[in-house]
Amino acid sequence: MLRDYQERMIQDARTALGKHHRILLVAPTGAGKTVLALEMIRGAVARGKRVLFLCHRRELVRQSSRAFWKAGVEHGMVMAGRSMTAVPANVGVINTVANRIDRMQPPDLIIVDESHRSVSPSYLKLFEAWPNAHVVGLTATPERTDGKGLGEVYDAIVEGPSMRWLIDNGYLSDYRIIAPASSVNLDGIAKRAGDYAQDQLEAAVDRPSITGDAVRTYQTYAAGKRCMVFCVTIKHSQHVCEQYNAAGIPAEHVDGSHSDAEREAVLDRFRRGVTLVVTS
Repeated sequence: MLRDYQERMIQDARTALGKHHRILLVAPTGAGKTVLALEMIRGAVARGKRVLFLCHRRELVRQSSRAFWKAGVEHGMVMAGRSMTAVPANVGVINTVANRIDRMQPPDLIIVDESHRSVSPSYLKLFEAWPNAHVVGLTATPERTDGKGLGEVYDAIVEGPSMRWLIDNGYLSDYRIIAPASSVNLDGIAKRAGDYAQDQLEAAVDRPSITGDAVRTYQTYAAGKRCMVFCVTIKHSQHVCEQYNAAGIPAEHVDGSHSDAEREAVLDRFRRGVTLVVTS
């Protein structure tokens, strides 16, 4: 059953699609964008339409697929190593879909997960190949670090509730931020595409003293709890992981070079509490 604000977003999306071909659906993480997508897909399939749900990574396709099956939505998966099916709803990896355009039936509705990515060439290729498809982009962050505007793709924005509204109304847990006085000196670090240069930032933060502070803070405030640590680079993440393990805290590092099976194994151990810290 949809929440009241999700019902309103669905109705607002339908109204916007009556006026525009491509819309952006914006809501915070935790608002239930996948639930909204499932409702739109169910409605489209019931009307005899073909639907394509696009993700940018294989693990996101698998995650979405599990949600689809749990909700009772029959679908196929379009990704390397999988054969295409004739069912009206499909979940696909953008690169695989872009490579199979000529072998796929044009969808009536395309739903784009993490749609701030959708001005990249692979997405634009799809939109050009299937100009009659309605497009709904889902995102919590309707902006790009490279400065490209999403107005190149989307004609209108449908905004959901704010994170604070979701917290105040009991839909999300509130949060507590614990932040020590920063010992990181970012003076002189260049910016590229709107963000700090990774190599220079890595040199500034990949230091045992800084990581040690993070480990001690975990031990003080969150000992025994599961923890995600987001780092600047792969090397930085590996070093941070080593320091957690050295402190007797079971930690694992994961990055894009790992196979799907390796990543899933790490996340499974994390879910079960065998691994307490995952760095990436």
